[in-house]
Amino acid sequence: MYDDESEQIYEAAYHLVRQGISVIPTSGGVSQGAKEPHKQALIASGHTYTNGDGELRASWKLLQTQLPTAKDLGI
Repeated sequence: MYDDESEQIYEAAYHLVRQGISVIPTSGGVSQGAKEPHKQALIASGHTYTNGDGELRASWKLLQTQLPTAKDLGI
């Protein structure tokens, strides 16, 4: 990982959102599951639902139809 890699990722995401392209957080990398939504990031930005057992779960459903906010991007 480069020293400024996180900053570069945020800048790229912000640039895409400004162009009207939605982004969702993923785990990144090349490992199995790397392209799955990043559950902790979704929960931290409030993208959640409560399942039938009353457990808080991550959800990227809203990001399928709405652009992420600056808060969602961590800016």
